[in-house]
Amino acid sequence: MLLRNDEFIAACASGSQTLRWAFTPQYLSRRIFLHHDQVLLSKSGNPVSWFRTTMFDVAGLPPNEDGEPVFKMSYNSRTEFNVCYDVAGIARVRMSRHPYKESNQLWGPWYTLDGDSTYHLNEAAGCAEEECVVDEKTNIAQFFRNKHEVYIADGHVTLFCMFDPASTGIENHRPGEYSDYEPLQKLLGTDLYEAHQREIVKFDEMVDTLSLAKARGDLNAYHGTPIWDLYLHGRAAQMAIESKITQALASEGKGRDRVLASWMQTVTE
Repeated sequence: MLLRNDEFIAACASGSQTLRWAFTPQYLSRRIFLHHDQVLLSKSGNPVSWFRTTMFDVAGLPPNEDGEPVFKMSYNSRTEFNVCYDVAGIARVRMSRHPYKESNQLWGPWYTLDGDSTYHLNEAAGCAEEECVVDEKTNIAQFFRNKHEVYIADGHVTLFCMFDPASTGIENHRPGEYSDYEPLQKLLGTDLYEAHQREIVKFDEMVDTLSLAKARGDLNAYHGTPIWDLYLHGRAAQMAIESKITQALASEGKGRDRVLASWMQTVTE
């Protein structure tokens, strides 16, 4: 059994690297299960990841071709199943029509998102809709699928999302770009990923141990122990990362720092 409490997932950071609590200028993603957890497998045999994500209000984000600020995503390397359960304000999503273009892109209709919505980015690898372009210089194939945009005004959207194959490693979403998570084949086995795995295993033990202890009502027994010290260290590192992000956004003067303010961690004890 794995029991994971947000209080401890939020304390998984080392130096400038977040591990399970991805706080970005666009969203907050609680990475409950990752590729190395292998708690769940898809029908194709891939470990799938399970996140709880809050997408923030789009105010201050770069506009799309229609002049609206949006989240721009293109999950070229995985499918995603989304279940919305907490929606405030006006929220909608639309999917790109093939062929994909850098400009003059054709889109499907906007679909309203609410607390009973489910949307599935289900263009899978090898499907009829998948586009492929081979780079003339490197001869490496680039695949394109699941390009979409999300618009949120005067609120937020919180959802559970499941990725196949599982996401892991470092966030690669950049405001204004149709971005993706790093493809697994480019990440697994690299020095960067191996270093990430060595670091996260310590925090995984902390999250699992303290989450279960809190559920059993004996969390105080861990105060002053090395695993509690790791929790405090990770929490401080995470808060420093969040502070640095909001300071950078404040310097841009577009109001994104105010959007993120209510989602930042605070210490109440």
